[in-house]
Amino acid sequence: MARVIQDSPDPAWLTNLDEECKPYLKALHQLPVVRAAIAYQLELAAMHRFMLQIGRGIIEPFPGWLNSMLLRTTTGTLQARFLYGNQEEEEREHWQWWQEMAEAFGVNPGEYQTIVLSNEVGGFSELLTFLSAHAPLAAAMTAVNYVVETAAAHITAAVAPKLYQQLGGYAAPAARWLRAHAEGDPDHSADARELVKGLVGYEWNLQCACARAARMTYQLFTAALDDAYR
Repeated sequence: MARVIQDSPDPAWLTNLDEECKPYLKALHQLPVVRAAIAYQLELAAMHRFMLQIGRGIIEPFPGWLNSMLLRTTTGTLQARFLYGNQEEEEREHWQWWQEMAEAFGVNPGEYQTIVLSNEVGGFSELLTFLSAHAPLAAAMTAVNYVVETAAAHITAAVAPKLYQQLGGYAAPAARWLRAHAEGDPDHSADARELVKGLVGYEWNLQCACARAARMTYQLFTAALDDAYR
């Protein structure tokens, strides 16, 4: 999906939030699943569980979170355009691509129907379900787009060069989800930053709401990814 808005100077509150979030991003790079992927040491049983938990708890419901936010936008706005394009892309392809990648780790598609989410993955999924529907739109987009898509961009960029080989190569069907997020999420993250700025403006309460949403989302996202790989 092409960028919908150009970059602009960051306000102080967002610069401060970026700095506050750096340790969370660093912690994500230290997760066992990320380190194992980079070192070619993924454990098949743990990866099987990871693909099921994250697939059912995050990847499958992600288009619904985007749609919940889209329903609260005004038609024709940049926020609506961004969320519609993102949601259409996720709905159309990404869940199927995740399942194709999961098959490389021995996951049968039917297993998603019986998987019970762990407390950590389920808790994170419930958080984004709530925020996307009920938090101020700026805070919701902070959680879903600024945090999750920024984190996904960082993680996939780190592991993609190693995982491509395990998935049959860069152009293999099993690598499509990984390729799409390694290459597309940086733009989604950048657009989200700009759109959140526009929604927040100089509203102190919204700045605080976005900061709280970012902290909570990073904390629970990290816990979910850590728990899923066991």
